[in-house]
Amino acid sequence: MVIVLVDVVPSYGQSIVADGTVGTTVSGSAPFTITGGTQQLTTLFHSFQEFSPQTANTLFQLDNSQAAVDVVISRVTGTDISLIDGQLQLTGGNDPNLFLINPNGITFGANASLLLPGSFFASTAESVLFNDGLSFSSREPDVAPLLSVNVPVGLQFGAVANPITVAPSSLVVNLGESLGFLGGELQFIGSFLNAPEGELSLGSVAPGSQVALDLDTFGLDYTNATAFQDITLDQEAYADVSGDGGGTFQVQGRNVSLLGNAVLRASNLGPTDGGTVTVRASERLEVTGTNNADFTSAIYANVGGEGRGNQLVLEADQLFLSQSAFVTTDTFAQGASGGMTINANDVLIFGNSDLDLEQTILASGTFDVGQGGDIDITADRLFAQGNSLLAVDVWGIGSDAGNGGELRLNVGELVLRDGAQASTSTFGDGNSGDLVVMTTELVLREGSQVISSTFGGSGNSGDLVVMTIDSVDIAGFNTFSGDVFSSGLFSSAEPDSTGNAGNLSVTTPRLSVVLGGKVAVNTLGEGDGGNITIRAEEIEVADPIVDFVGAVSGLVANAVSGSTGNGGSLDIEANRLSVYNGGQITASTDGAGDAGTVTIRADEIDVSGQSGDGLFRSGIMSGSRTNADAGSVNLMGNQIMIRDGAGVSVNSLNGGAAGNLAISTERLFLTDGTLQAKVTGGSEGDLNLVATEVILLRQNSQILTSATGTATGGNITLRSPIIVGLENSDIIANAVLGSGGNIDITTQGLVGLVFREQLTPENDITASSEFGVSGTVAINNFDVEPDSGLVELPMGLVDASEQISQGCKAQGNRFFTTGRGGVAADPTDIIGRDRTWVDTRDLTPYFGNFLVPIANNPVRGEVAEAITWQTNAAGTIELVANTGNTTLSKVPYATCSGVSINNQN
Repeated sequence: MVIVLVDVVPSYGQSIVADGTVGTTVSGSAPFTITGGTQQLTTLFHSFQEFSPQTANTLFQLDNSQAAVDVVISRVTGTDISLIDGQLQLTGGNDPNLFLINPNGITFGANASLLLPGSFFASTAESVLFNDGLSFSSREPDVAPLLSVNVPVGLQFGAVANPITVAPSSLVVNLGESLGFLGGELQFIGSFLNAPEGELSLGSVAPGSQVALDLDTFGLDYTNATAFQDITLDQEAYADVSGDGGGTFQVQGRNVSLLGNAVLRASNLGPTDGGTVTVRASERLEVTGTNNADFTSAIYANVGGEGRGNQLVLEADQLFLSQSAFVTTDTFAQGASGGMTINANDVLIFGNSDLDLEQTILASGTFDVGQGGDIDITADRLFAQGNSLLAVDVWGIGSDAGNGGELRLNVGELVLRDGAQASTSTFGDGNSGDLVVMTTELVLREGSQVISSTFGGSGNSGDLVVMTIDSVDIAGFNTFSGDVFSSGLFSSAEPDSTGNAGNLSVTTPRLSVVLGGKVAVNTLGEGDGGNITIRAEEIEVADPIVDFVGAVSGLVANAVSGSTGNGGSLDIEANRLSVYNGGQITASTDGAGDAGTVTIRADEIDVSGQSGDGLFRSGIMSGSRTNADAGSVNLMGNQIMIRDGAGVSVNSLNGGAAGNLAISTERLFLTDGTLQAKVTGGSEGDLNLVATEVILLRQNSQILTSATGTATGGNITLRSPIIVGLENSDIIANAVLGSGGNIDITTQGLVGLVFREQLTPENDITASSEFGVSGTVAINNFDVEPDSGLVELPMGLVDASEQISQGCKAQGNRFFTTGRGGVAADPTDIIGRDRTWVDTRDLTPYFGNFLVPIANNPVRGEVAEAITWQTNAAGTIELVANTGNTTLSKVPYATCSGVSINNQN
C-alpha cells in the first residue's frame, strides 16, 4: 500500500486546454471559464487536451440554450494528470451532475472544493459508455459518439487504471446529491467528503475493467471488473453521507483501509427509512484506530431519528479491526437500527492488552426506544484478542425502552483470547436479544467471554445458544485491577438488575472446561438465573478457581450473595462425563433465592480427585448457604465412579431444606468417594441409589446423610443385587438433636457391611442420633416369585395306552412318550424327510461324546448335524452328516406295515 501526502500540488503547468473535438471553449487563465461543448438531449459533452487548473478556480458555465442539461461529461484526451487545487463550479442547466474523466490520473489538492448544483463523479476510466455500445472515449477522441447518446450507463478502463488522490481538502455537494470516485488506487488523506443524504461511491479497479453506472443513485455494478486495487482513507479522512434516510455509501476495492482515525459514516437522522451501505474488499478490509478515546477509525451506520437505520454490509476475504476501532449500527432515538451483516473468510478483532484503553468494538446497540439491530457474521474464522467487544446491547431506560437485536455467529472457528468478549446484554429496561454461535470449534482463553446478561434495569437477557461440530474448549482466566475473570460462557442477571437471565445451551461433541474456565448461569440481582442445558459426547471439568464475585469455576448455576432471584438448574447429557482435579458442577445459592437442580444423564460418569492446591474436591453438588432451599442432584448412567476424595452431595448449611440425591445406574463404584446429603436446621435430604448390577464401596468411601441442630437426618435407600463394602467404607444416616434417618437396603448379597450402633474401623451401617431418636435399618432380599413362569401340570397319570401306537407288535417294539420334548411320527406312517420329530428340550448335557464330528476334521466341538444314516462294512448302522464326500448306502426305508421305499440319496 502506498500513501501519498499531498500538502503542496506538484509544479505542473496551470492549464486547461480544449482539444477542439466537441466545441469546448476555455477562457481566462485564473480563474478559468468553460463554455460551449456539444449537447445531446440532456447531456453536455466537453473535451480537453489538458485539464489541470491547480490553484485556479474553474467555472463550467451553461448558457440559456443549455437549460435542459442535467449531465455534463468532461474528458481529457491528452497524457497529463489533472491537478485540482481550487474550486470546481458549475452554473446553469437543470442542476446538472458533473463528470470528470482523465485516464492519466486525478489529484485534488488541499484547497480543492466543489460548488455544484448536482453531483460530482471523478474517474480515471478511458471511456464513458452509453446504450447501443456507444462511448465517449479519451483515447479515441475523433470517433463521434454523439448521435444518439443520452445518459451514461458505465465506464470502461483501458490498459492502465491510474490512481485518484484526494489531499486534506473538503469536497462537499448539496443535500441529496452524490459523490463518486472510480479509478485505480484511491487515496483520501485527511480529506472531508460530504454528500448529505446522498450516495458516496468509492471504487478501485484493475485495468480492462468495465463498471456499470446507475446515474440516479451513483451506484456501481462491478460484475465485469477484472480485479480490484486499493482504497485508503487515512489521517482523519472523513466521508459522511448522513442525514434524513441516512444516505448510502458503496465502497469496493482489493484492500480497503481506514487508518489514522478515518471514518465512513451513514447515519439516519430523520424520519425516512434507510437503505443498505456496503464495503467490499476482495482481499482485506482494515479499520485501525489510534487508541484515541474521543476519535477513532470507524464505520458508522447509526440512527439519530425516527426512521430505520441503514443496514451495514461488510464483505472481505479478511476483516481486520484494531486499536480501538469502531464499527457500529447503534440507535440513539426512536428509529430501529438496520443491523449489520458480515461475510468474510477471516474476521480478526484486536483490542489493546492494556484494559484501561478503549475497546475495539463491533456493535449494534440501542440507547433509546428504537429497536436494536441484529449482527450476522458468516466466516471461516473469527479471532478476537485483547480488550475487544463484539456486542448487541441495550442501554435504553424507561418502560418504552427498545429491545436489542440478536448476535448470530456462523463461523468455522471461533477463538477469543486475552479478555475478548462477545455479548448480547441489556443495561436498561429493554430486553436483549439471543446470542447464537454456530461453529466448528469454539475456543475461549485468558478471561475471554461469550455473554448474554442483564446488567441493570428491568430488561431480561436473551438466550445464549452454542452449537459446534467439533468442540468447545474453555480454559484460563484474566486479572484486571486485582479481580479475576474466568474464560467462559455466561448468562447472568447482574447486580442492580430486576430482569431475568436467559438460558444457556451447549451442543457439541466435546466440551472442555478447565483451568478456571466456566459455563455459568448466575443471578446477582432480583431476577432469576437461567438454566444450563448441555448435550455432548464428552465433557471434562477440572482445575477450578474463585472469581471476583467469590464464585467457583466449572459448570455453575449460582444465586450469588446479595441476590434475591432463584438460581438456575443444570441439565446435562453425555456419553462420558469426567470431573477431576477439583472440577465443579454446582447449582447453589448464597442469596435469598433457591438453588436449582443438577440432572446428569451419561453412559459413564467419573468424578475423581481434588485440586492441586487442595482447596476443592472434585464434585457434583446442589447446595444452600442461606435459609433458602437447595436443589436436588440426579445422576443416571451405565457406570458411575466417585473416587480419590471426590464427592456428590446435596446440602443446606443455614436452615434451608436440602434437596435429594438420586442415582440410577448399572454399576456404582466408590473408591475413597462420598455420596452425601447434609442439612443444618432445615428439612432432611434423602439419598436414593439404584444399581442394577453392583454397588461397591472401597477405601473409606461413605454413603452419608447427616443432620446437625434440630434437623432430621435424611433417609438412605439402596437397591442393588450386590452391595459390597470394603476397607472401612460406611453407610451412615446420623443426626444430632433430630431423629436419625432410616436406611433401607434391598439386595441379594450384602458383602462386608454390617449394622452397628456406632462407627468402627470396619465397614459399618449406622442410623443414629446423638441426642434424638435413632433411625432404622432394614435389609431386604429382592422380591422373587419362585413359581413365576411355571405351567401347572395335570394331577392325574397319563393313560399310556392312548400314547402308544400298536404297530410292529411281531417284533416286540415299544414306544414311550417321556417329558415334554414332542411326539415322534406314527410308526405306521411312511417315513420321509418331512416327517421329523422336533424335540424342544435342551439335550446338550446328554450328548456327551455322541456328537457327530465333521468328516475329515478331528477338532472336538466342531460338529455337523446328522441328516441321514448308512450301513457300514461291518453291518452297523451309522448316522451321517452331509460332508460332500461321503457315499450313502441306498437302504430302503421300512415301515412296520411292510411297505418299503428306496432311499434316493
